Amino acid sequence: MSRVVVSLHGIRTRGVWQKELAPILSKAGFIPYPLDYEYFSTFKFLRSKSRDQAVEKLRETLENIMNQEHVRRLSIIAHSFGTYMTAALIQKHHWFRFDKVIFAGAIVRQDYDWSAVFNRCQVNLIRNDYGLLDIWPNIAQKFVSDAGASGSEKFTANNDPRLIQESFPKHKHSDYFCEAHFREYWIPTLRIIMLHDEDRKEIINRLSLMVQDAARFLGIDEKLLRANIFTEN
Repeated sequence: MSRVVVSLHGIRTRGVWQKELAPILSKAGFIPYPLDYEYFSTFKFLRSKSRDQAVEKLRETLENIMNQEHVRRLSIIAHSFGTYMTAALIQKHHWFRFDKVIFAGAIVRQDYDWSAVFNRCQVNLIRNDYGLLDIWPNIAQKFVSDAGASGSEKFTANNDPRLIQESFPKHKHSDYFCEAHFREYWIPTLRIIMLHDEDRKEIINRLSLMVQDAARFLGIDEKLLRANIFTEN
């Protein structure tokens, strides 16, 4: 479970909700990074070059955060154009790794190939909150060829426990931004522990080394010791 959580806003806004989310994440034991890529106009959103530049800028920013925090994976909570950038980054850079990805008001294609993403071990868990009264994902897909309506009609991927999708019948595009939603849906999702084989092997190796060190320190056979990990509920 990554403690580093990045939040990412949409176009024509500076993401006020991220400033409200940050202290809640901090109190829950996470390290928040509310990203602000400044006001992104509708004109820029319609230009593929501007979108591509935004994705590359996001990649550079996330890499800097990972290096600064010394982590291999981080989690991200993205809204609207932020979901587009996140999905585009995952698709373009197969080496990039996330822990949790949480989408709200997503404008990502409904047929996005999450199965391939999971098979590449790029993401541990996806959560997609979609509002049935949200009109903007459908509008986005009419003007941007690689956008989609997953924020109002969900992803069409095969059932997979690593893809959590929840509908909100009364939600419009930005109705997720309240403390109750943060605490009831997003914090519990971030606390879920999902490990790939590579993570399990590393943990087992580290625990084995700890047992060996403890056995030497105590002067007993390491077969008499066992290491356990206890997590939060």
